[in-house]
Amino acid sequence: DDRRWLQHLEAVAEADVEVFSAEATDGVREGDGISEEPAEVPPKLLVHSPKGQSECSGAYLLLEEKANGQPLWRKEAANRWLYSGTDGTWIVGGSKQQNLGFACRTGLLHLAKAHDGQTPDRVQGSWKRVDGKEWADDADIKVILPTPFRAGAPVQIVNSRRLQGRYGRLGAKSGNVWRTRLADGSTEDLEEEQLQVREFVAGEAWLRPKASEASPQPKARASDGAATSSWVNCGLSLAGEASAKSRPELLMLTLLATLLDRPLEPGLLRVRAPGTSAFDVPAVSVSELQRRRTLLRTMEQQPVIAAFEEHEVAPLPGAPPECQTLVVHGEATHRATLWLNVLVLVEESLPGHFQGTDFRPLPPTNDEVLGWATVRCSDADEVALRQTLSRLASASDARLDNVGPQVFVVGTCQQRSIALKLLEMADKEEARLPPRVARGLRPPVPRELESSCARLRVPQAAAEAIRKLLLTLEVELTVFCLWTAQKTDGAKEGSALDVDEDLVAGAVVSAKYDDGNWCDAVVVDVDPFSGTAKITWEYDGTTSDIDLQDLKLKPSEEAKRRRQRQSWLQSASVLAIFGPLRQRKMAAVKVMAA
Repeated sequence: DDRRWLQHLEAVAEADVEVFSAEATDGVREGDGISEEPAEVPPKLLVHSPKGQSECSGAYLLLEEKANGQPLWRKEAANRWLYSGTDGTWIVGGSKQQNLGFACRTGLLHLAKAHDGQTPDRVQGSWKRVDGKEWADDADIKVILPTPFRAGAPVQIVNSRRLQGRYGRLGAKSGNVWRTRLADGSTEDLEEEQLQVREFVAGEAWLRPKASEASPQPKARASDGAATSSWVNCGLSLAGEASAKSRPELLMLTLLATLLDRPLEPGLLRVRAPGTSAFDVPAVSVSELQRRRTLLRTMEQQPVIAAFEEHEVAPLPGAPPECQTLVVHGEATHRATLWLNVLVLVEESLPGHFQGTDFRPLPPTNDEVLGWATVRCSDADEVALRQTLSRLASASDARLDNVGPQVFVVGTCQQRSIALKLLEMADKEEARLPPRVARGLRPPVPRELESSCARLRVPQAAAEAIRKLLLTLEVELTVFCLWTAQKTDGAKEGSALDVDEDLVAGAVVSAKYDDGNWCDAVVVDVDPFSGTAKITWEYDGTTSDIDLQDLKLKPSEEAKRRRQRQSWLQSASVLAIFGPLRQRKMAAVKVMAA
């Protein structure tokens, strides 16, 4: 009755779901305007003989002529006739009987019981068929009416561009038009040419009316593409791609198990449905999960379907005996969210359960390998820790939550690795403080995180202003920022780098003369191997070879700007920005602009 769960099933199972109430499909309601009794002589009969004389099987149409005073039917496009023999019994014969004008009682199929004027579909009795030179009893031979258009019959809409393929049920008839009720409760007036009476086929699921409380309720089962259950009072039709026929049925059963607080058949979903994870939950926490409706609340927020499996006497391989298995289906990120919610609730109900224990999830059964890890953070403000975990989740694509200082991480191996490394860096207070406040050694970016971060050198003078900007950027762009150690390349410090770069031919310098005075000169050539330079003295134009240590560069305005920039970079702090590629690039641009 709750349409939102049907929509939830449609989204997760990727199938069309249509549900009808369990009103009777046989018989007619008052006012439907059509008689339950079929016509006295049916215009068409279906003959089934699956074990022999199969050429007699098929549709037989009523002829105008009669045989022995009784109706006569002929198989479509074949020389087979369904006639009444001279002894008052129904027989299926061939050309030999037709050539005799049916003045006989021979044939290929025979219903020995006298019909007393009743048509073959109404006579109760056992048919026989010719088997070699003898007659063989065959209870599988049947003569039935084709499924008629009648009130309550399930139909599929055809020849309608707007409603093509929709399912419905017939209501009242007016002329050649049927009032048809669709699964969403709406009604349409459709001609018979637009309707096709259908029967349930492989790929559909039918839920029988709920059994009485006193009678045992069988578990849901799935076989040959069809599923049956006594849990709910509705019919459920699943229409999807042929390759996904079994998966929607299994997910439907899993959803019902949780909605109706029933256990799922062990191994049913894990074995046959891809995109499924299974993990163990301590049995003492299962009742708490059910009491808090954790699974239902998570499924209301995430496109996943989950249920507990029926408890087995023998524990699954590697699972502690006190655990119960929970199976979850959906995309990896959504499964991780539900998994995280369960871990947090277990820790709340069993404080310290994950410390010093071998409790582990069951091995995953698909390529989207999910796992979990737990780490204890240093004592910190609860609000600040949750804000940090939220940004870490965006930066690593993992799911994180905490119970006090205990932090849980759920995701793939790579996602967990990134999240744990970032958490380790963030747990060091120096990494979150601005450079002028941080006194300790800031942590470097681990090698495995270098490809997932953007790094910028921020001058000391701008660090405080950038720190205020980061508080906004982390919230707006869901990135995670840390101050890290600057890499060193072993280069000499101070102005020597500037001297080496600017001391070239034509550079203006002050050189130390023999008498100890400093005079202006112009560089002619530099020999870095001998550590000397040839210069021309400005006061008399003579040349001399001078040690480099006796030269002082008189930089140009451009050189002064270059030296200032080099000084800024050498004293700068490195800001590492973690997060999705687009977000961290946007954050880097905003930092550079500031």
